[in-house]
Amino acid sequence: MPRPTGETASLMASINGEMSVSDIPLATWADLDAIKAGDDAPLEVVVEVPVGRSRRGWNYRAKALQSIVGEVMGQGLPGFLGHQKPENVDTEFPTPVTHWVGAKFDPQRENKDSTGKVLSKGVAYFRGVVDKSADDLKRWVKAKVIRQVSIFGYPKIQKAAGETNVVDYQALSIDWTPLNRMGMPTKIVALGEIDVIGGELDGSHEELHNELREVARQVMGITDGDNQWIYIEKVFDDAVIVEYTGPNKASKLYKFGYAVIDGKLQLGEKAEVVKKTTYEPTGEIYYGGSQSVDWKEYLAKIRAMIKSGDVTLGQVVGEMGWQAQQIAGEIDAEWLKKVTGEMALLGDIMKELGVEPDKAVAKVKELVKAAGEMAVIEQTRVVGEMLTDKVKSDAVRTALGDDKTMLGKLFKSSVKVQPDMTKEQIASEIDTFLADEAVKGEISRIHTDPVPVGSKINNRTDSDAPKALRKKSVAL
Repeated sequence: MPRPTGETASLMASINGEMSVSDIPLATWADLDAIKAGDDAPLEVVVEVPVGRSRRGWNYRAKALQSIVGEVMGQGLPGFLGHQKPENVDTEFPTPVTHWVGAKFDPQRENKDSTGKVLSKGVAYFRGVVDKSADDLKRWVKAKVIRQVSIFGYPKIQKAAGETNVVDYQALSIDWTPLNRMGMPTKIVALGEIDVIGGELDGSHEELHNELREVARQVMGITDGDNQWIYIEKVFDDAVIVEYTGPNKASKLYKFGYAVIDGKLQLGEKAEVVKKTTYEPTGEIYYGGSQSVDWKEYLAKIRAMIKSGDVTLGQVVGEMGWQAQQIAGEIDAEWLKKVTGEMALLGDIMKELGVEPDKAVAKVKELVKAAGEMAVIEQTRVVGEMLTDKVKSDAVRTALGDDKTMLGKLFKSSVKVQPDMTKEQIASEIDTFLADEAVKGEISRIHTDPVPVGSKINNRTDSDAPKALRKKSVAL
């Protein structure tokens, strides 16, 4: 399948424990034994992605998630620590840390908010095996410090009624990402693993957490009922921070190194520590040495520069590496589809006309003029044929065609023949004209001739009369 062009996007995934890994079917191509070969502590995970709205505000439809399910079941997807840069997708091959080997879509699963309100129906599940080389990832996942994945790929977007709908999706990878990144709300719903440590510990975060507390109690000599308490403040890869509260309610923090040796947890030396505040990036953009702005202010400055002429819109778009189709598709996919179709149609028309684009308008005007002239000629012919059928008198037809005669003037002013009229409409116009009393009178006058000398009128010879007239009836 050819890879689409356009902007990449991602959906997101957090940890729960609602189902078994075996609930998700394995793809026919997947060989679990080969994938887990040599791994003494294999770990499988299942993540879910619901139908509905992402943190970006896009509405992911069921078909989009079903496409990703089909990709996994058809050939599988890799999983990386974070996404690749879109421009590196075709040339870069990072080391996978997870192999996604199974998936399914449940169309009846309801997705509810915190109040129990049903927001949507349909959930996609993806089953993955963490690679043997990714021991750190296994520990992070089991400790729940990493509990989201993000599905990276090319979305097919449609805009309707102000909504951005993702109606299809070509996935490239399902990657592990830090918490609360933009994308679909996803979560880990199952973990499957063997006994990682053996003996008394099973390697789970909860078991390690409880064991650390118990061993710390023993090391510090704390027993039940002596008004001393300890709590686990933080657990790191090789150290634990313990909060101790004594009988006088005073609290202190201690740091212990720890290790699991032969299945047994062992603590190192105790060291008193203090909590310090750390500072994280805020997402603001800094420039000019000290001033900071958020992204909206930054865009406002760019708009002002465009308005003042310091920079053009084309320069901004060019520097961002955007294509016109990308921008139009993001804003209004239906509009882009319409314009693209119209351009294709115009190309076909110019091809049929056999002209270059700059001469197309003149050619069309020429054809329209010729068509109009042909229409006038055709209507003149139709009117002539109808007059021949409806008017039998040559004299009347001659008068109708001569606008210097009274009958011709009446015909020209009364019979309105338009270019788009049918034969039936033209015939109706002529019938209405011939039925007019004034027209009938004028036709009768044309057929009134002088009586020749010698004719008898009222039983007398007309030679005695100064002049007499007689009427001769002639068919139209």
